Amino acid sequence: MSALPGLTTTYQHLDAGFDFFLKSGTALPESTLDALIYKVDCALFGAVSSPTHKVMGYTSPIVKLRKELGLYANIRPIRGTWQGKPVDLVIVRENTECLVLSIVKDISDFAVR
Repeated sequence: MSALPGLTTTYQHLDAGFDFFLKSGTALPESTLDALIYKVDCALFGAVSSPTHKVMGYTSPIVKLRKELGLYANIRPIRGTWQGKPVDLVIVRENTECLVLSIVKDISDFAVR
């Protein structure tokens, strides 16, 4: 990834995901959270592996990150072409839906009566 002119970047690998869970017993170690909170100005979160079935003790690192850091949106910049025309677009996607569902034990609390 190239930096903007005049912008200095450094990259730091941080552990998270199912593969890390299999090695350590946690999908999002405190060292990753500490680095995100205290040591970096920006983070790019790539794809992480997830189990295809329920695994005892495993919780999504993405959901935990959203809770711990108070995150509520994905920002997805898009620049390219579509049907030969230039596209320069930013999509802001709200992400709190899974936070509510992971906290609520009985979805019927939200049922329309």
